[in-house]
Order: sequence, then structure tokens, then C-alpha cells
Amino acid sequence: MQVIRDPAHPDFPHGTRIGRIRGCDGECPKTPSCSAAYLRSRRRTEYRRAGIPVPPEPHTLVPTERAARHIEHVREVTGATYRLLAEACGVDESTLRRITSGRFSSIAFSISQQITAMNVLEVNQRVRDRSKHVKITAKHIQLIRSMQAQNWSLRWQAEQIGVGSEWIGKIARGQARYAAPEVIARIHSLAREVIGRYGPDDRVGAAARKTWHPLAHYDEDGNLDLEGIAGEEELEAVSKAAGRSKAARNRLLTLHLTICFRMSCPEIAKELGIRSDQAQRWRAEVGLSFEQAFDGRYVLDEDGRRRAKEILPLIRKYVEHPLTDPRPVGTELTKLVKKLDKAAKKAAEEAARRAESDPTAESEQQAA
Repeated sequence: MQVIRDPAHPDFPHGTRIGRIRGCDGECPKTPSCSAAYLRSRRRTEYRRAGIPVPPEPHTLVPTERAARHIEHVREVTGATYRLLAEACGVDESTLRRITSGRFSSIAFSISQQITAMNVLEVNQRVRDRSKHVKITAKHIQLIRSMQAQNWSLRWQAEQIGVGSEWIGKIARGQARYAAPEVIARIHSLAREVIGRYGPDDRVGAAARKTWHPLAHYDEDGNLDLEGIAGEEELEAVSKAAGRSKAARNRLLTLHLTICFRMSCPEIAKELGIRSDQAQRWRAEVGLSFEQAFDGRYVLDEDGRRRAKEILPLIRKYVEHPLTDPRPVGTELTKLVKKLDKAAKKAAEEAARRAESDPTAESEQQAA
């Protein structure tokens, strides 16, 4: 019988230890590979030579009796809860409950190893440490949520406190009952640091402020200060009005730079400190259309120049007096654009009706 030693041969024994011996030591097309099969075979041989029963593979299913007995033994000796055991062995709490209740008849060998590797002394130490934990109250939830209302995200808070973002999320949702004293102390310390300061995440703050208020609105007991809330709402209204004025100003200046200086969207974005797509959106809203020139730049086409000529006097009304409020001018511009769009639509409909009633005249007009 011919011995095949070419890994590219269609009959080569890939996925076996023989394949590794015959030269398949690179990328094997089978799973497990020849190298994995070879190592597994050697491990089994070493176990047999030492007189030790060969353990199953990690993915092999084994009965749950041994793991269930170990869970019950550790719980009886240490008094640990299922949640604490889950943290100790790295297996989900619901899985541990199902194993001990008999709902699982078999589990993966790797999970059985994780459970049986739990040490009673280590679990007992966890129980003693947990007994020192502090109960989480509504005050702690209010501090975390109030920091969110000041635009500080849970991820950022978790980084500052030194815990995982999932854990902070559980505290904020009221799903965690106890926490280490140092964690509680860091939450209070962080709240004292950021009181009166707002973070960069406006979206987080806007969502949190629907239910919660900034830290300055609460006293030491977590009660709301209604006078402070009224002042904050007035300040927020002023801030929103300033934001609308800034947006109206940037819109008018974008159109001015486009029409008078023929600047592109990236150039306008760099000049005004806005996004390029925002400048492009404002130009499209007023009906400015463009065509590509011989030098590759985009300039106003015939329709765009006509529209620019109609809206430019209104834009100059603000540019010549930049200290005035841009919002009324922006409102007038919006009304003018709607009026021009309506007139253009009406003219197009009339032209379409004339073409339907007298197609000969339309063809003669196109020929001319």
C-alpha cells in the first residue's frame, strides 16, 4: 500500500496524528488539525503510562452529579450564596442553580472543572469580605444618576471609580444590593469633584434630565431643592436660545461664503468650526445647485445662480449688521425659500400642462 506523504494529495489523512507525522505541520484544512490531533494523542499516551484515567476533552459532556455535590458542599461549609459562588468559579448563577436542582443531566467538562476547582478557603474569604460590604441606598443611585444629568456617562464614572461599567449600571438601575466600602467612598468623592461641572456627553445628560436633576439640586439627604431647579431651568432655556442663535448665524454665514466667495463645504467647515455635511445640508435646503467647473471645483449652475440672486439681499441684511439677532433673518429666509420653491413648482406644473395640451409647440421650443 502506497504511503501518501504529500499534504496536497486528496487522500492525505488530514485531521489525524498520522497526518502530523507524515508532514502536515502548517495550516491543516480540517478541524481539529493534524497538530492538535497529534498533541491530543501524546497527552493520552502520557496519562496511560502514568496510570491516570484520561480526562475527557473540554467540550465533552459529563454527568452533573460531581459538580452538584461540590456546589452543595461548598455552600454548606461556607454559607455562600449562588451569586458569590458564580463570581468565584466564573460560571453563570442560573447555571449553578440548574445543576443543583437537577434540571441539567450533563454539562461540558470545562464547566465541571471550573466548578470543582472552587476552593473552600477562597470562597470563605469572599464571604468574610462580602460581610463588610455596605448596603446600596437610594442616595447612591441618586448620585450616579445626577452625574449622568451633568453629562457624565456611566462608562466615564466607572473608569474614575475603578469598577466595570456593567457594575455601575447595576447600581444605577437598583439591581445591586451591596458594594465594597471603598467603592461607595469613591462614588461620594467623585460626586463632590464634579458638582457644578458638566461633561462632554450631551446626549446622556439630556436623557437623564428627563427624570433626574444635577447634583446641586439635592441636599445632603437627597431631597430636591425646588428653587435651584427653577433657576437651572431658566439657565437651560437661555443656553438653548444661545445655541439656536449660533446655528442661525452659521447658516447665514455658510450661504454668504458660498455665494460671495465660492468656498467649498470643507473650507466653510474649517472657517466656521462646523461639520462639512452640515454646511452641505444648509446649502441644499435653500435650493442652491452646483456644477463642476473646468478646474474640478463645484460652482453654482444657472438655477443656483438664479436662486442665489433672490436670497442674497436677505443674507446681506445680517452680514452688514452682525451684532443683530440672526434668528429673525433666518426665519425670513426660510419663508422666502418656501415661497420660491412653491413658485418654481407651480411654474413646472404649468409647463407640463402646456406640453400635454400642445406637444408641437413644446418640441419647437426645445428645437429653438
